[in-house]
Amino acid sequence: MSTPASLAIEYAFTLHVHLAEAIDFGTSAEGDKRFIGITGGHFEGPKANGTILAGGGDWNTVREDGVVHLLAKYSIRTDDGTVISTAARLSEGQEGQEWYTKTWPRFVVEDGKYSWLRQACFVGNLRRPDRPSHVKIDVFELVPPMVVSLNAEPILPTPDFDLGHVDAASALRAKVIEVKEAGRQPPPFPFIFFKPTTTVIGHNEAVVIPKIAQDKQADYEGELCIVVGRDAKDVSIEDALSYVAACTVGNDSSSRKLQCDPSLAGRIPEWGFSKAFDTFAPLGPVLVASQLIADPSKLRLTTSVNSEKRQDEAVSDLFFDCAYLISYLSSGTTLQGSVIMTGTPGGVGFGLDPPQWLRPGDKVEVSISEIGTLRNTVEYA
Repeated sequence: MSTPASLAIEYAFTLHVHLAEAIDFGTSAEGDKRFIGITGGHFEGPKANGTILAGGGDWNTVREDGVVHLLAKYSIRTDDGTVISTAARLSEGQEGQEWYTKTWPRFVVEDGKYSWLRQACFVGNLRRPDRPSHVKIDVFELVPPMVVSLNAEPILPTPDFDLGHVDAASALRAKVIEVKEAGRQPPPFPFIFFKPTTTVIGHNEAVVIPKIAQDKQADYEGELCIVVGRDAKDVSIEDALSYVAACTVGNDSSSRKLQCDPSLAGRIPEWGFSKAFDTFAPLGPVLVASQLIADPSKLRLTTSVNSEKRQDEAVSDLFFDCAYLISYLSSGTTLQGSVIMTGTPGGVGFGLDPPQWLRPGDKVEVSISEIGTLRNTVEYA
C-alpha cells in the first residue's frame, strides 16, 4: 500500500465531566500518583445524550515535566435509560493547558440501540476550559476508510498499543509450529503464549537483542496481526471476524537457543522467556480497518532480511485461520483489545541450511498485501 487513506471522523457527542478534588497517593519512579473522583456531569451531541453517573474516577501519574498519564473509568446513562460503561486512556497531556490531550474512549454496552458504541472506534479531545473541577471531552467516531499510522500523533502511541483498551493488554500470540521446518505432524490446536506490552515497538524502530540472546540465536517471524476491537468471549467461528477492528503487520522476534536448548530452556520448546524481551514485538506501519479487508486469511506475507527474501506465503496456508484463532482464544477468556499474532510461514532463520541468525545492522522487512511493510533494524544491547 503506497499511500494510506485519510482518517475520517464524525462528531458523536461532548462529555461534560465534573471532578472532585485530587487525592495524592505519593510518588513513584514514574511520577506523582493521584486519584480524582468523578461526581457527575452530562453529555450531548447528535449521536447520544444523557448524564454522567457519579462513582467513577481518574487514576493519574504526573511526571516531573508536567506530562500526565491518566486512566479514566466511569458510567454514563442515556436519556432513554441505557447505562454504558466508559473508559479512556489519555496520552501525554500537558497539565495546565486548555487543550492538552488526546484520548481513545471505549464503551461497553449490552446489545440494543447503542451497541454501535462498542463496535466502533473513537478518538477524543480533552479540554479544561474554565475550572479544574470540569473537563470537556469531544468524542469523534472513526469511520472507514480508515488506515491509522502507528507512528503519527494523535492516532495511537505505539508503546501503549491497546486501541483504547481499559487495561494495557499483552500481545496475545497464537503460535503455529512450521511443519516444513520442524518435520512434525500438524498440531491439533494452536500453541498459545503471551508477549508483554514491553515487547512492542513501532515501524522503523530497532529490535534490541539483549546480551543473553546474542550468541547466534536471534530470529525473525513475519506475521499477520489482528486487533480485537470489542470484548470477545466464547465467540463462534462464524461471528469471529466481526470482532476484528483492524489488521497490522508484526515480527515475532525470538531467541532460538533459549527456546529450544534443553540446558537453557528446560522443557522445550519454551514459548515465554525466549520471546518476551523488550522490543521483540515490532508492529506497524499502520492499522488498517477491518472494513477494508474482507478476509484477512486471503492476504500474502513476505519477509526479507537485508533485501534477501526469506518468507513468501499466503496467510491462508497457515494451519489455523483468523476466525478459528479468535474463537479458540476467546473460549472461556475475554479478549479486550488483544493483538493476536497469527503464526509465521516457512523461511525463518533457524530453518535455513545453514541457519541464518540476526546480527547488528540487519534490516528486517515484513510486508503484507493490503497493509504495508514493517521495517526494523537490529541492534545489540
